[in-house]
Amino acid sequence: MTMQAGKKLDEAVAALVMGFTVEHGTTHVDGRELPWTVFRNGSTTHNPIPYSTDLLAAMEVEARLWGFGWAARFIRLADGRWWAEFAKRGSFWTEYAIADTLPLAICRAALAAVSPTDKQE
Repeated sequence: MTMQAGKKLDEAVAALVMGFTVEHGTTHVDGRELPWTVFRNGSTTHNPIPYSTDLLAAMEVEARLWGFGWAARFIRLADGRWWAEFAKRGSFWTEYAIADTLPLAICRAALAAVSPTDKQE
């Protein structure tokens, strides 16, 4: 997974990991059309959450996967990059990512963990 930190990765994490519906639209202000994005969960609406750039937001991703049976491990590598790994408890399957920042590594690994594949337990 090579998505870069930012809006598109945050939206993918919101939808595929965190269970939000990502909505886009436009509004008119002073004769200009301005785009907007919200993350919706039932009747609750949130401004976009910067999962891939904010450590506290990324830890919400880790907590969500923990609730789905994934254990996490984070390692700072000798070259300064971060290794984030999610291992399905009771299984040999692991998903990992390496990135320059821990939030980015967490998001990439989390998307790999929840992506449908032909994994067998």
